[in-house]
Amino acid sequence: MSTFEELRELAKQWNTANDDYNAKALSFARQFAIEFSRHIGAPEQCFDQVAMKPCVAVTRRQEAHDGSISYPEIASIGETLDWDDNGYWIFGLLLRIDPASNASSKRTFTITSSNTTFTFPLRFFLREDTCELKIDPDGVFEVATTRPESWTPAHEYMTDLLKKLFLSKPWELYEQKRAIGFLTGRA
Repeated sequence: MSTFEELRELAKQWNTANDDYNAKALSFARQFAIEFSRHIGAPEQCFDQVAMKPCVAVTRRQEAHDGSISYPEIASIGETLDWDDNGYWIFGLLLRIDPASNASSKRTFTITSSNTTFTFPLRFFLREDTCELKIDPDGVFEVATTRPESWTPAHEYMTDLLKKLFLSKPWELYEQKRAIGFLTGRA
């Protein structure tokens, strides 16, 4: 076998390993969202202005030319993950909350978005069967990718952030958003 053939074989193995790693990261992001939905007991669908949409969804981080960041919903799950400069996978976990199950006009908030939606920017670094998961502002969790019960502290952290927001006075919201990264708006 020539050196070139050896390199070709190694490159093939390396590409396969990277494809497997990417698939594992994407699977973790999807499962994390599904388990968060279960954790909070969310219904499968919520009304969002004019249509029923998933109450919990995975979104992708998108940076505009001016440096502003948004987390738009995705057309296909393959569009979900991105990298930051430190090698962390980045995605958003979107939560829609109907103020009332029969409400027709909705107010939208975001932990980086708007309407009755809240988007948690999440970053994680995947190693074998564990990952370091970061949730702004101060949540850092070491979780097992194959044991969803190890994700409970992260889910509780996210739930506590929302409860803190909902229990705040309206004028406190703007102080809190500077401190914890929430953006709000109206539909």
